[in-house]
Amino acid sequence: MPSIRVSQDKLDKMMNMISELLIAKNAFIHIAAKLNVEYDLPEMSKEVKRVGAAINRISDELQNAIMSMRMIEVKTVFQKMPRIVRDISQSTGKKMELFMEGEHTEIDKTIVEQISDPIVHLIRNAADHGIEHPEERRRKGKSETGKIALRAYNKNKHVYIEIEDDGKGMDARILKRKAIDKGLISEEEADKMTEGQLINLIFLPGFSTAGQITEVSGRGVGMDIVKSNIEKSTEAL
Repeated sequence: MPSIRVSQDKLDKMMNMISELLIAKNAFIHIAAKLNVEYDLPEMSKEVKRVGAAINRISDELQNAIMSMRMIEVKTVFQKMPRIVRDISQSTGKKMELFMEGEHTEIDKTIVEQISDPIVHLIRNAADHGIEHPEERRRKGKSETGKIALRAYNKNKHVYIEIEDDGKGMDARILKRKAIDKGLISEEEADKMTEGQLINLIFLPGFSTAGQITEVSGRGVGMDIVKSNIEKSTEAL
């Protein structure tokens, strides 16, 4: 299929124009009501409603067309991950596999650019913190090779991206002790927290469970940055 390159600025300008059109189309409803109630012109009111309905349909189609032009496959982000997992496996001596699903799921280009770094960080965390060393996995009755899943899918007009591993998970007690030791929360505050609230401590600025700084962990980029970037991406549209 023939294609042409269109700059992001032009697409953004078109989206802004479409947004103005979507606002303007609502005026037809008010004008039609005013013609009917204030001026007693029901036939003209119907005509304005008919034209308004046509404008509404065209503007919706234009919006969908522009949105589809901004969409790209998450494959552009996913394709970086196998090498990251492979490199961490080699540097840590852990055995792990990465399974990817939904690489052809489409998402807005702006969002893809903003979620790329958070996904990289989460994959690194899964490989470095989640997956255990082979001997530890054997003791737990697990396969020596850990599994990390990265998937994208559409559901209820939303795109979901999930990262899952079969590692050791997060221990709320360890998170609690780390947060207290770092002075992020007091002992009294921690004792009042539920397990879910303790798990969410990982999103506090400055929080880290890395024992030492390596090429993978403890480099000052915490889950608070990941959370912040993801929240920004949801506000981008």
